[in-house]
Amino acid sequence: MYQTLAMAIVAMLTQILPTLGAGSGMVESIITTLIQLIPVVVKEAQDLVAPVQNIIAALRTKAVTPAQITAMQQLDAVADAAFDAAAGTA
Repeated sequence: MYQTLAMAIVAMLTQILPTLGAGSGMVESIITTLIQLIPVVVKEAQDLVAPVQNIIAALRTKAVTPAQITAMQQLDAVADAAFDAAAGTA
């Protein structure tokens, strides 16, 4: 169940990314969503690791406020640590 939900969210975010302009208010919302989604992806849906990493990379070009840049750096670090830990235990 969680994997299906996570896949739907990742698919939706992937489709939204090209429509975001720099400085879009959606960037913060997507960052928050990814922070909440990463533990589910790590635990339930390993096949979503690459798409989530691609979303994070794409958001780096959209994050323009200092708070968004800081949030992206933190998100990237959390995601890398979670994915690395999951790979180490697999």
